[in-house]
Amino acid sequence: MKYILTFVLLVCANSTGFACKCVDRSFEKEVELAEIIIVAKVIERKGNIYDLLIKQEWSSRISLRTSDTIRITQGLNSCTRRTFEKANTYLFYLENYAVHNCSRTISFANARDIDLLNDRFNSVYYNHEPSYDSLNYKRRFIIETFNGKVYDTNGKSVVYVMGNSIISKEQIPLDHDLFYPLRYYLVEQTTIPGIDYIFYLEKSHQERNGAPEIRKSLLRKIRAFKKKL
Repeated sequence: MKYILTFVLLVCANSTGFACKCVDRSFEKEVELAEIIIVAKVIERKGNIYDLLIKQEWSSRISLRTSDTIRITQGLNSCTRRTFEKANTYLFYLENYAVHNCSRTISFANARDIDLLNDRFNSVYYNHEPSYDSLNYKRRFIIETFNGKVYDTNGKSVVYVMGNSIISKEQIPLDHDLFYPLRYYLVEQTTIPGIDYIFYLEKSHQERNGAPEIRKSLLRKIRAFKKKL
């Protein structure tokens, strides 16, 4: 009896203590796994149950939809513990009407996958309104720096620096980690021919950052470079 009880306790401990291991997904992997891909606004939240108002859906994943709302349930297992704020709009990748911890689901303002989805699939719009166009414009062109200043990069030439490297816009990491947020710092609004803005990007703990000193160093290098022009 003692051995049977020990076995049962071990099984229970393993089943309830299972931890979901997360590996960042590529865009290709995400669209392969997702059953539904939508931009939607959270209109109601009761515990782990969310009601979403669909704004845009990509047709390769559309079933015969009869409603412009959808309900998802989070937290049924350790792999679906992400939470979302009421009244906010997100790009959702759904599996079994839930968002996986490893999903590329992200706030709409930071959702670079939108352009990839529009290139790959046809889409259907629901509840289209000017505010959605405004959000879409902000997602594509507006940069808000760590000190709260806002820059419109539409039609501008922008250089992004992260670490010791210049990166493309497509290489900017996803910003969905509250503890390690992605921060933008304006290095300079330049007069260098062909460059309008230079931004330094940092992804570090929310309470620590080394970007100000790095930004000063970059600024000194840029000024030295400009003197040689």
